[in-house]
Amino acid sequence: PEVKVPLPMKKRMLDFLIRVRVGRVPRSLLDRLLDVQLPDLDLSYCELTDADYAHVFGVCTRLKSLTLGSVSDPIVKLVSGACRGLEQLSVYCAKGFSNKALRTIAECCPSLTALKLKCSEKVSDSGLEDVLQHCTRLEELSLFGCKKIKGTALKQLAKLKKKEKQMHLRKLNLSYCELSKKGWKYAVRLGVDLHALYISPLAPSFKITAADFL
Repeated sequence: PEVKVPLPMKKRMLDFLIRVRVGRVPRSLLDRLLDVQLPDLDLSYCELTDADYAHVFGVCTRLKSLTLGSVSDPIVKLVSGACRGLEQLSVYCAKGFSNKALRTIAECCPSLTALKLKCSEKVSDSGLEDVLQHCTRLEELSLFGCKKIKGTALKQLAKLKKKEKQMHLRKLNLSYCELSKKGWKYAVRLGVDLHALYISPLAPSFKITAADFL
């Protein structure tokens, strides 16, 4: 009879195989390790085909935490549709990752508490506005290297503060974002309620002076 592998052991074995084989795990072995009860997956270093992604997320539909490597809009749409209970999502953005992906995330994953995007060439404040509007439980937001983010979308959160309503956001990373004058002001306005604000390096699109730090 086939030996039943406990979930924690499946998770460790799957993590190990994904890491050493860059995600190129034989389908037969993958089927034995994938489990609907898996709480998290790290696919950041995987070289998967669209069919592989469809297979993985056809099984792992109850993920709470997911890390993706270089993916574009179609994969994000697939993932968001399958894993609507996601609470933490981290993505290294491919060239094809756009505001459409952000809008899909906003509509399908309203329970997000952490969203981390890295090095997007297309994502802008209009897409971020959708996330901030729908994902009202967001506690951590990282936009490292998303140079089209000017910070103006933070106006939504600044409004909550002005109306003395609760804002859940506690960690904000705007490193390498080319913040506008207004975006900088919104970030500063949120600062008093944040536990951590990362802007390293600070790369504003305006000439910043000492007065802007007062």
